[in-house]
Amino acid sequence: MFEFIRRLSIPQLNAKILHWIFRYAQFLGIVLFRLDGNQISNHKWMLCLGVIIRLTNLAAAIYTFSINVGDIKIYIMQIIYSIRLYLAIQCNLIIVVLQLFRETETINLFKRFLNLFQKIRIVGRRRTRGFGTSRELWFILICVMSMIHDLLYRFTFGMPKNGFISTFKILCMSYIVVETSMMLHVHLLAYLCFGILYSELNEYILKDLQPKLLALNEGTDRRTIRKVQRKLEKCYNLHREIFKLKMDFSKLFQLPMVLAFLHKITLVGLVSFDLIVLKKCQSLWLSILIAKYILDLLLMTLSIEKAQTQFSKMRRLHFD
Repeated sequence: MFEFIRRLSIPQLNAKILHWIFRYAQFLGIVLFRLDGNQISNHKWMLCLGVIIRLTNLAAAIYTFSINVGDIKIYIMQIIYSIRLYLAIQCNLIIVVLQLFRETETINLFKRFLNLFQKIRIVGRRRTRGFGTSRELWFILICVMSMIHDLLYRFTFGMPKNGFISTFKILCMSYIVVETSMMLHVHLLAYLCFGILYSELNEYILKDLQPKLLALNEGTDRRTIRKVQRKLEKCYNLHREIFKLKMDFSKLFQLPMVLAFLHKITLVGLVSFDLIVLKKCQSLWLSILIAKYILDLLLMTLSIEKAQTQFSKMRRLHFD
Protein backbone atom coordinates (compact mmCIF):
# COMPACT_ATOMS: atom_id res chain seq x y z
CA MET A 1 0.00 0.00 0.00
CA PHE A 2 2.78 2.42 0.89
CA GLU A 3 4.48 1.61 -2.43
CA PHE A 4 1.23 2.48 -4.22
CA ILE A 5 0.98 5.82 -2.38
CA ARG A 6 4.65 6.62 -3.07
CA ARG A 7 4.07 6.28 -6.82
CA LEU A 8 1.24 8.83 -6.82
CA SER A 9 1.87 12.47 -7.64
CA ILE A 10 0.62 15.11 -5.21
CA PRO A 11 -2.47 15.98 -7.33
CA GLN A 12 -3.30 12.27 -7.62
CA LEU A 13 -2.82 11.79 -3.87
CA ASN A 14 -5.14 14.73 -3.17
CA ALA A 15 -7.83 13.18 -5.36
CA LYS A 16 -7.37 9.73 -3.80
CA ILE A 17 -7.66 11.05 -0.22
CA LEU A 18 -10.77 13.05 -1.12
CA HIS A 19 -12.27 9.86 -2.55
CA TRP A 20 -11.64 8.11 0.79
CA ILE A 21 -13.23 11.03 2.64
CA PHE A 22 -16.25 10.67 0.35
CA ARG A 23 -16.51 7.01 1.41
CA TYR A 24 -16.25 8.02 5.06
CA ALA A 25 -19.08 10.56 4.57
CA GLN A 26 -21.13 7.73 3.07
CA PHE A 27 -20.38 5.61 6.14
CA LEU A 28 -21.63 8.38 8.44
CA GLY A 29 -24.75 8.84 6.34
CA ILE A 30 -24.04 12.42 5.26
CA VAL A 31 -23.70 11.37 1.61
CA LEU A 32 -26.42 8.98 0.45
CA PHE A 33 -25.50 8.58 -3.21
CA ARG A 34 -22.86 6.45 -4.94
CA LEU A 35 -19.94 7.54 -7.08
CA ASP A 36 -18.76 5.05 -9.71
CA GLY A 37 -16.01 6.69 -11.75
CA ASN A 38 -17.66 9.84 -13.07
CA GLN A 39 -21.19 8.42 -12.73
CA ILE A 40 -23.40 9.34 -9.76
CA SER A 41 -26.34 7.18 -8.73
CA ASN A 42 -28.72 7.28 -5.77
CA HIS A 43 -30.68 4.45 -4.17
CA LYS A 44 -33.88 4.90 -2.19
CA TRP A 45 -32.91 2.20 0.31
CA MET A 46 -29.73 4.14 1.19
CA LEU A 47 -31.80 7.29 1.74
CA CYS A 48 -34.41 5.53 3.89
CA LEU A 49 -31.79 3.71 5.97
CA GLY A 50 -29.73 6.87 6.49
CA VAL A 51 -32.73 8.94 7.58
CA ILE A 52 -33.98 6.22 9.98
CA ILE A 53 -30.54 5.88 11.59
CA ARG A 54 -30.17 9.64 11.97
CA LEU A 55 -33.65 10.13 13.48
CA THR A 56 -33.05 7.20 15.87
CA ASN A 57 -29.78 8.75 17.01
CA LEU A 58 -31.42 12.16 17.45
CA ALA A 59 -34.22 10.69 19.56
CA ALA A 60 -31.75 8.74 21.73
CA ALA A 61 -29.51 11.80 22.14
CA ILE A 62 -32.41 14.03 23.23
CA TYR A 63 -33.65 11.38 25.67
CA THR A 64 -30.16 10.85 27.12
CA PHE A 65 -29.63 14.58 27.58
CA SER A 66 -33.01 15.10 29.28
CA ILE A 67 -32.15 12.38 31.81
CA ASN A 68 -28.51 13.28 32.47
CA VAL A 69 -28.62 17.09 32.37
CA GLY A 70 -29.47 17.17 36.07
CA ASP A 71 -26.19 15.42 36.87
CA ILE A 72 -24.25 18.49 35.71
CA LYS A 73 -23.93 20.52 38.91
CA ILE A 74 -22.44 23.70 37.41
CA TYR A 75 -25.14 25.93 35.91
CA ILE A 76 -22.87 27.51 33.26
CA MET A 77 -21.83 24.10 31.98
CA GLN A 78 -25.49 23.09 31.77
CA ILE A 79 -26.19 26.11 29.57
CA ILE A 80 -23.18 25.56 27.28
CA TYR A 81 -23.89 21.83 27.01
CA SER A 82 -27.55 22.54 26.19
CA ILE A 83 -26.61 25.06 23.48
CA ARG A 84 -24.08 22.66 22.01
CA LEU A 85 -26.61 19.80 21.83
CA TYR A 86 -29.29 22.12 20.40
CA LEU A 87 -26.93 23.23 17.60
CA ALA A 88 -25.98 19.62 16.82
CA ILE A 89 -29.64 18.54 16.70
CA GLN A 90 -30.60 21.46 14.45
CA CYS A 91 -27.70 20.73 12.12
CA ASN A 92 -28.68 17.06 11.82
CA LEU A 93 -32.36 17.89 11.29
CA ILE A 94 -31.39 20.20 8.43
CA ILE A 95 -29.31 17.36 6.94
CA VAL A 96 -32.42 15.15 7.07
CA VAL A 97 -34.49 17.84 5.33
CA LEU A 98 -31.83 18.25 2.63
CA GLN A 99 -31.64 14.51 2.06
CA LEU A 100 -35.42 14.10 1.86
CA PHE A 101 -36.39 17.18 -0.15
CA ARG A 102 -33.22 18.57 -1.78
CA GLU A 103 -31.38 15.40 -2.74
CA THR A 104 -31.63 16.09 -6.49
CA GLU A 105 -30.08 19.56 -6.04
CA THR A 106 -27.28 18.10 -3.93
CA ILE A 107 -26.45 15.47 -6.56
CA ASN A 108 -26.54 18.10 -9.32
CA LEU A 109 -24.10 20.28 -7.33
CA PHE A 110 -21.71 17.34 -7.01
CA LYS A 111 -21.98 16.61 -10.75
CA ARG A 112 -21.23 20.25 -11.55
CA PHE A 113 -18.14 20.06 -9.32
CA LEU A 114 -16.81 17.07 -11.27
CA ASN A 115 -17.69 18.60 -14.65
CA LEU A 116 -15.91 21.85 -13.81
CA PHE A 117 -12.70 20.04 -12.88
CA GLN A 118 -12.87 18.14 -16.17
CA LYS A 119 -13.52 21.31 -18.19
CA ILE A 120 -10.61 23.17 -16.60
CA ARG A 121 -8.31 20.20 -17.20
CA ILE A 122 -9.34 20.15 -20.88
CA VAL A 123 -8.92 23.91 -21.32
CA GLY A 124 -5.55 23.91 -19.57
CA ARG A 125 -4.48 20.70 -21.37
CA ARG A 126 -3.38 19.14 -18.10
CA ARG A 127 -2.04 15.62 -18.38
CA THR A 128 -1.66 14.96 -14.65
CA ARG A 129 -4.78 13.50 -13.08
CA GLY A 130 -5.98 14.94 -9.80
CA PHE A 131 -5.71 18.50 -8.62
CA GLY A 132 -4.09 20.81 -6.11
CA THR A 133 -0.56 21.23 -4.81
CA SER A 134 1.36 20.35 -1.66
CA ARG A 135 -0.35 23.21 0.17
CA GLU A 136 -3.78 21.65 -0.41
CA LEU A 137 -2.31 18.26 0.55
CA TRP A 138 -1.35 19.61 3.99
CA PHE A 139 -4.86 21.03 4.44
CA ILE A 140 -6.42 17.69 3.51
CA LEU A 141 -4.06 15.64 5.71
CA ILE A 142 -4.75 17.82 8.76
CA CYS A 143 -8.46 17.50 8.05
CA VAL A 144 -8.15 13.71 7.85
CA MET A 145 -6.24 13.54 11.14
CA SER A 146 -8.97 15.65 12.75
CA MET A 147 -11.65 13.24 11.48
CA ILE A 148 -9.71 10.24 12.81
CA HIS A 149 -9.32 11.95 16.19
CA ASP A 150 -13.07 12.72 16.38
CA LEU A 151 -13.95 9.12 15.55
CA LEU A 152 -11.47 7.46 17.92
CA TYR A 153 -12.07 9.86 20.82
CA ARG A 154 -15.85 9.63 20.69
CA PHE A 155 -16.18 5.90 20.05
CA THR A 156 -13.35 4.60 22.26
CA PHE A 157 -12.39 6.88 25.16
CA GLY A 158 -15.97 8.06 25.68
CA MET A 159 -17.47 4.58 25.99
CA PRO A 160 -18.85 3.37 29.33
CA LYS A 161 -17.35 0.21 30.80
CA ASN A 162 -20.58 -1.77 31.22
CA GLY A 163 -24.22 -1.85 30.25
CA PHE A 164 -25.68 -2.16 26.75
CA ILE A 165 -28.21 0.66 27.24
CA SER A 166 -25.52 3.08 28.44
CA THR A 167 -23.27 2.13 25.55
CA PHE A 168 -26.10 2.62 23.04
CA LYS A 169 -26.94 6.08 24.44
CA ILE A 170 -23.33 7.22 24.31
CA LEU A 171 -22.96 5.84 20.79
CA CYS A 172 -25.98 7.86 19.64
CA MET A 173 -24.67 11.04 21.29
CA SER A 174 -21.23 10.43 19.78
CA TYR A 175 -22.71 9.85 16.34
CA ILE A 176 -24.53 13.21 16.46
CA VAL A 177 -21.38 15.08 17.55
CA VAL A 178 -19.10 13.35 15.02
CA GLU A 179 -21.55 13.96 12.19
CA THR A 180 -21.84 17.65 13.10
CA SER A 181 -18.04 17.97 13.08
CA MET A 182 -17.98 16.14 9.75
CA MET A 183 -20.26 18.81 8.27
CA LEU A 184 -17.59 21.39 9.14
CA HIS A 185 -14.95 19.26 7.40
CA VAL A 186 -17.16 18.86 4.32
CA HIS A 187 -17.49 22.63 4.00
CA LEU A 188 -13.76 23.08 4.56
CA LEU A 189 -12.98 20.70 1.71
CA ALA A 190 -15.67 22.23 -0.52
CA TYR A 191 -14.20 25.73 -0.19
CA LEU A 192 -10.74 24.25 -0.67
CA CYS A 193 -11.98 22.80 -3.97
CA PHE A 194 -13.41 26.19 -4.97
CA GLY A 195 -9.99 27.70 -4.30
CA ILE A 196 -8.34 25.00 -6.44
CA LEU A 197 -10.78 25.62 -9.31
CA TYR A 198 -10.07 29.36 -9.26
CA SER A 199 -6.32 28.74 -8.85
CA GLU A 200 -6.03 26.38 -11.84
CA LEU A 201 -8.04 28.72 -14.04
CA ASN A 202 -5.92 31.69 -12.93
CA GLU A 203 -2.74 29.72 -13.66
CA TYR A 204 -3.91 28.93 -17.20
CA ILE A 205 -4.79 32.58 -17.88
CA LEU A 206 -1.47 33.89 -16.53
CA LYS A 207 0.82 31.35 -18.18
CA ASP A 208 -0.97 30.63 -21.44
CA LEU A 209 -3.66 33.13 -22.33
CA GLN A 210 -2.26 36.43 -21.06
CA PRO A 211 1.01 36.22 -23.10
CA LYS A 212 -1.07 35.56 -26.24
CA LEU A 213 -3.30 38.55 -25.48
CA LEU A 214 -0.27 40.81 -24.96
CA ALA A 215 1.23 39.60 -28.22
CA LEU A 216 -1.80 40.75 -30.23
CA ASN A 217 -1.28 43.85 -32.35
CA GLU A 218 -2.56 45.48 -35.53
CA GLY A 219 -0.60 43.04 -37.69
CA THR A 220 -2.08 39.91 -36.11
CA ASP A 221 -4.20 37.87 -38.54
CA ARG A 222 -7.92 37.40 -37.87
CA ARG A 223 -7.64 33.64 -37.38
CA THR A 224 -5.25 34.09 -34.45
CA ILE A 225 -7.46 36.81 -32.96
CA ARG A 226 -10.58 34.60 -33.17
CA LYS A 227 -8.67 31.69 -31.61
CA VAL A 228 -7.54 33.80 -28.65
CA GLN A 229 -11.02 35.30 -28.37
CA ARG A 230 -12.60 31.84 -28.10
CA LYS A 231 -10.17 30.88 -25.34
CA LEU A 232 -10.95 34.11 -23.50
CA GLU A 233 -14.68 33.42 -23.75
CA LYS A 234 -14.15 29.87 -22.42
CA CYS A 235 -12.26 31.24 -19.40
CA TYR A 236 -14.96 33.81 -18.75
CA ASN A 237 -17.70 31.15 -18.94
CA LEU A 238 -15.74 28.83 -16.62
CA HIS A 239 -15.28 31.65 -14.12
CA ARG A 240 -19.01 32.37 -14.24
CA GLU A 241 -19.81 28.66 -13.73
CA ILE A 242 -17.51 28.42 -10.69
CA PHE A 243 -19.02 31.56 -9.17
CA LYS A 244 -22.60 30.30 -9.75
CA LEU A 245 -21.72 26.89 -8.29
CA LYS A 246 -20.24 28.56 -5.21
CA MET A 247 -23.39 30.67 -4.75
CA ASP A 248 -25.68 27.65 -5.15
CA PHE A 249 -23.58 25.64 -2.70
CA SER A 250 -23.72 28.46 -0.14
CA LYS A 251 -27.49 28.82 -0.47
CA LEU A 252 -28.02 25.11 0.08
CA PHE A 253 -25.48 24.41 2.83
CA GLN A 254 -24.74 27.73 4.51
CA LEU A 255 -27.11 27.18 7.44
CA PRO A 256 -25.75 23.74 8.49
CA MET A 257 -22.21 25.13 8.05
CA VAL A 258 -22.95 28.03 10.41
CA LEU A 259 -24.56 25.67 12.95
CA ALA A 260 -21.57 23.29 12.78
CA PHE A 261 -19.19 26.25 13.19
CA LEU A 262 -21.10 27.52 16.25
CA HIS A 263 -21.21 23.97 17.63
CA LYS A 264 -17.42 23.80 17.45
CA ILE A 265 -17.13 27.17 19.22
CA THR A 266 -19.38 25.97 22.07
CA LEU A 267 -17.28 22.80 22.27
CA VAL A 268 -14.17 24.96 22.70
CA GLY A 269 -15.95 26.94 25.43
CA LEU A 270 -17.10 23.79 27.24
CA VAL A 271 -13.67 22.13 27.25
CA SER A 272 -11.95 25.43 28.14
CA PHE A 273 -14.25 25.88 31.16
CA ASP A 274 -13.48 22.33 32.25
CA LEU A 275 -9.73 22.92 31.85
CA ILE A 276 -9.53 26.34 33.53
CA VAL A 277 -12.17 26.12 36.28
CA LEU A 278 -12.35 22.44 37.16
CA LYS A 279 -8.88 21.12 36.27
CA LYS A 280 -7.02 24.35 37.16
CA CYS A 281 -5.05 24.12 33.88
CA GLN A 282 -3.52 20.82 34.99
CA SER A 283 -4.70 18.63 32.11
CA LEU A 284 -2.40 18.30 29.09
CA TRP A 285 -4.98 16.19 27.24
CA LEU A 286 -7.66 18.90 27.49
CA SER A 287 -5.15 21.51 26.32
CA ILE A 288 -4.40 19.41 23.23
CA LEU A 289 -8.13 18.92 22.67
CA ILE A 290 -8.77 22.69 22.74
CA ALA A 291 -5.87 23.30 20.35
CA LYS A 292 -7.32 20.70 17.98
CA TYR A 293 -10.78 22.31 18.02
CA ILE A 294 -9.31 25.77 17.41
CA LEU A 295 -7.25 24.33 14.54
CA ASP A 296 -10.47 23.02 12.95
CA LEU A 297 -11.99 26.51 13.09
CA LEU A 298 -8.79 28.06 11.74
CA LEU A 299 -8.62 25.62 8.81
CA MET A 300 -12.23 26.41 7.92
CA THR A 301 -11.47 30.13 7.95
CA LEU A 302 -8.32 29.68 5.86
CA SER A 303 -10.10 27.57 3.23
CA ILE A 304 -12.76 30.26 2.77
CA GLU A 305 -10.06 32.94 2.66
CA LYS A 306 -8.13 30.96 0.00
CA ALA A 307 -11.21 30.67 -2.22
CA GLN A 308 -11.92 34.39 -1.83
CA THR A 309 -8.29 35.31 -2.59
CA GLN A 310 -8.27 33.27 -5.81
CA PHE A 311 -11.61 34.81 -6.80
CA SER A 312 -10.14 38.30 -6.27
CA LYS A 313 -7.15 37.40 -8.45
CA MET A 314 -9.55 36.30 -11.18
CA ARG A 315 -11.41 39.60 -11.01
CA ARG A 316 -8.14 41.55 -11.27
CA LEU A 317 -7.20 39.51 -14.35
CA HIS A 318 -10.56 40.36 -15.92
CA PHE A 319 -10.00 44.07 -15.31
CA ASP A 320 -6.51 43.84 -16.80
